[in-house]
Amino acid sequence: MKAVRNPIDYALFIAFFPHLIAGPIIRARQFISQIQYWRRPAAIVVQSGIILILSGLLKKIVFADRFAVVSDRYFSDPTAHPGWLAAWSGCLAFFMQVFFDFSGYTDIARGCAKLLGFEFPLNFARPFLSRNPPDLWQRWHMTLSSWVRDYVFMPFSRGRKGRFVLYRNMLVVMVLVGLWHGANWTFVLWGAYHGMLLVGYRLFDRATVGTPIDRIMKERYFVPFSVGLMFAAFVLSAAFFRPKTLQTSGYVLGALFGFQHITGEFLLTTGTIVLLFISLFLAVAQERSQFIDRLALQPARVQIPAYVCAFLALELFPAIGPVRFVYFQF
Repeated sequence: MKAVRNPIDYALFIAFFPHLIAGPIIRARQFISQIQYWRRPAAIVVQSGIILILSGLLKKIVFADRFAVVSDRYFSDPTAHPGWLAAWSGCLAFFMQVFFDFSGYTDIARGCAKLLGFEFPLNFARPFLSRNPPDLWQRWHMTLSSWVRDYVFMPFSRGRKGRFVLYRNMLVVMVLVGLWHGANWTFVLWGAYHGMLLVGYRLFDRATVGTPIDRIMKERYFVPFSVGLMFAAFVLSAAFFRPKTLQTSGYVLGALFGFQHITGEFLLTTGTIVLLFISLFLAVAQERSQFIDRLALQPARVQIPAYVCAFLALELFPAIGPVRFVYFQF
């Protein structure tokens, strides 16, 4: 792209409010080119923006804030809830909170941009359905993943060859991603954990090529197992991400793997479990049929009931306490 000649265009890119705080990460060439060819958004684009904003509000208020109650209850004092069942339910609640909180914020940001005639890139693509660590980072916070790949990993790896160098660079880059979230040793461990997952998967994948294990892993019936394993691995990372100290993180890890020899209580309420299954169902349905994306194309007799249901859900599940987004702190 040519150099920006109009300082007003660049100032608009810097100050454009939907992407200022938490993302999605949009690059200058993606945004400024839209300024140069800006057109008033069509009615279908406005409808799509409204649907995205409503989707984000539902994710935040109906889902994320409910899971936040459980995760805050556990992580405010993990020693008050000993046992592996309490630890796994607390980590699961935090993982679901972060996803719906950040995904909801992203939908609201993308919807606001659409109303103003701009298009923001997709930032989440049903990470619930990730089958392996590389697939996870192609679905979770996609704009950050692509930015890190282009501006950190590729320059860092340029001119260096060999698998050992590749694996080392992957580990170092993921540690830097952890530090991006905050200057805390728990974030360093979180990044190192995901770096080791990426390296470990590559080593395993390379070692099993052409073997019976490789053929089994490619079968359709193996998909639920791989998705469930990846889901559990990501939930486990909450033990590094959520605690404020290494001591607390170590306690949670010990509880997760049953070192306390205590079962403990299951912290998720019946209503939260129902929300969990609803969210998983919607994730799979969106993956297969893109029903949310197609809603803007439907006639009024379909859209109006959908809007009514959305507003009814927002009314039945009011915000719990002040509305704050998790990623605002990073």
